[in-house]
Amino acid sequence: MIPELALPSIRARIEQIDELTVKIGDEPDARLVHEMVVFGHELADLIVCSASAAYTVSIQHYERLFLHRFSIRFALLSLESLSLSTDRLLH
Repeated sequence: MIPELALPSIRARIEQIDELTVKIGDEPDARLVHEMVVFGHELADLIVCSASAAYTVSIQHYERLFLHRFSIRFALLSLESLSLSTDRLLH
């Protein structure tokens, strides 16, 4: 889910890299080098944030599974306990 959300931003950055590559030519000036460094940091932030978001979604998925399984086990234990209590009353 998260990778699909990040793809448009990553594609836009790749297109910017392609455009800059054409503009740079053989000899980039200092201003362009500075912009490339800033751009590199922005791209790194985007990738790190995408990875963090994917990790968060993964944890949330695990928590949902855990809570679902826990509630099923709790219900089964409650039924067993109720069954044992009923058996004691009958005997």
